[in-house]
Amino acid sequence: MRSTPDPSESSTDDPESGSDRSTSTGPERTPVSRRTFLGRAAIGGLAAAGLPAVVSRTAAAVPRADEYGTVIDMVEEGADDTGTESITPVLESVRGDDTLLYFPPGRYYMDSQFRYTGFENVGVVGEDATLVPATYYEFDGPQYRLFRLGTSSTPGRRIRFEGFEVDQTAPETGIRVVEAYAVDRLDIADVRVRGVHDSGTFGPFLANVLGSDGTGLVENVRAPDGGAWIDETPHTEPGGLRETRGPDGMLANQTEGTLRFKDCVIGGFPNHGLYASTSPGRIVVEGGHYSNSNPVSLRIGGTDSEVRSVTVEVDETRPQDVSQRGIQVGNGNVTIRDATVRITSPMPNSHAIAVLNSSTGTRIEGTRVEISGDRPNSGIVISPDAGRTTIADTEILHDVPRGYPLWARGSGGAPLTCSHVRVTEETVIDGSNDGVYCVEDGESIPSDPPESDSSEEEPTEPYSSDESGQPSDTDDDVCPTDL
Repeated sequence: MRSTPDPSESSTDDPESGSDRSTSTGPERTPVSRRTFLGRAAIGGLAAAGLPAVVSRTAAAVPRADEYGTVIDMVEEGADDTGTESITPVLESVRGDDTLLYFPPGRYYMDSQFRYTGFENVGVVGEDATLVPATYYEFDGPQYRLFRLGTSSTPGRRIRFEGFEVDQTAPETGIRVVEAYAVDRLDIADVRVRGVHDSGTFGPFLANVLGSDGTGLVENVRAPDGGAWIDETPHTEPGGLRETRGPDGMLANQTEGTLRFKDCVIGGFPNHGLYASTSPGRIVVEGGHYSNSNPVSLRIGGTDSEVRSVTVEVDETRPQDVSQRGIQVGNGNVTIRDATVRITSPMPNSHAIAVLNSSTGTRIEGTRVEISGDRPNSGIVISPDAGRTTIADTEILHDVPRGYPLWARGSGGAPLTCSHVRVTEETVIDGSNDGVYCVEDGESIPSDPPESDSSEEEPTEPYSSDESGQPSDTDDDVCPTDL
């Protein structure tokens, strides 16, 4: 039980200190109990025959069993499935390489981090299983994570994490569910977080593929209830983490391979929904729903990255939300295809799609942008030094008092080229909605738009990356080190 917040939470890639009990790396196994050893010895013949060794359960009954040399039934090994006692000590006792940790139906309470690094192949799979994090004061910080599988300096080679509901509906609860660094293959699937992340600590998900030929898939991962701003959480108390906006929803900041996000749902977080802007690899966001995050709901960069068939929406604005962009592109070349970006909050505060100076090339096609509300706002905004931007077969519905459906901000960058772009303006007041700089198919626009009021400028609030790795909100993107 913690009596006060721990001020020592580090921000480097590998911040563990003496207070972190989980420091083992693969492939060596930690000692196991005599009961566990006897259970494995009894099925040694299966392993010898090339089948997975399974403790007290047939291999056919365990999902993904054929991908691992050993399968551990966590309940058979002593993990409490009623949500009463912490399972972390049991996880520590059975940790091993080429191993699947299987969670049968039940509730599993965790009050400290499970960390394992440097392994070849590890899986954590639940079947109607619910993880129950301790509250902020009861969790053994400062390592506010449930599962830490690999780090950037000692990653795992293959990682699988799937099949869990996370119950953080208790007040002042919100622990990172999984942080994973894989070299060759990463799979995170079918994980749903219930309840607002209101502890003020790390956001629920971090995923990175470090091998240049590696691949990863994050599928059906959901945190629809979002996260609380830091000033509404216990993490602002004396001795806690320095004040920031609060958690992000999903972070992919060091991927060098290809990482796909498919059919994910991320609600409103104070420090980005999905942040995947600083990775040099390829990021693909396919399907899913991203909404109401500050400063951006979906922030993407990388090499030949794509956003396709997603819905991004801002329909709620909290008092602290000063910039809620829909999609922001920077640090690489990105294609946005068949997307819907809808800004319908009564108090809109930022663009639907923003292309930063650090973009080396952007293509937007088959996309619908809808802007409505009581304040000035703009649809697609291109920074003055951005690389070539092409917009094709796209519709912009602009229903606000002022602002520009399409705004090319300056002449320093490459031209903007448009083809079959339809702009529908429902409201025109005193001619102030005339900032449409894409009026004929194939036209290139190198010129500046007329000056507008400050509500339509780039945000100038100096949210820069600091020692905690909180992503920057400036036009020059800074890689978060979180973690």
